[in-house]
Amino acid sequence: MDRHDTILKAIAKHLQQRQFHVAIEPRIPTKDGIRIPDLIAWKEDLAICSDVTISSDIAILNADHLNKTNKYDNNDIRDWIRLHNPSPETTLKKIYFSAHVWNWRGAIAQKSYDDLIFLGLTKTNIKWLTICVLKKSYQIWQTYTTHTTRLPVDYQES
Repeated sequence: MDRHDTILKAIAKHLQQRQFHVAIEPRIPTKDGIRIPDLIAWKEDLAICSDVTISSDIAILNADHLNKTNKYDNNDIRDWIRLHNPSPETTLKKIYFSAHVWNWRGAIAQKSYDDLIFLGLTKTNIKWLTICVLKKSYQIWQTYTTHTTRLPVDYQES
């Protein structure tokens, strides 16, 4: 969770620096129940709804990107985004759905990379996010192996 939240907060910060109004994890009622996308951002006549995902290394990243995008791209969420536009005097011309998908080894889905560039992040910003994914993944691995590794029965400390 910490890995996911670190990436989410960093993306939100980058968008705020680019004058987007950002909502983190809004609870949106839909006909399928409550949906909680990670981030919705508005700027002028554009709104973006996106979700951060860290997948396994066997995942097909572009498929994960598409699945997340399709999960949130529905009329109930579009209506909520229009209704909660922080600049109601501006008509939203484009509501864009995206996902920011990495695997735990630091590979990023090509479409996620392209979307982050579209949102104004630089290649350096994306490299930094990838390093965060790797660092947090290593910390998770370290914690897991420390707490689950068993010593052989005949092990003796010197």
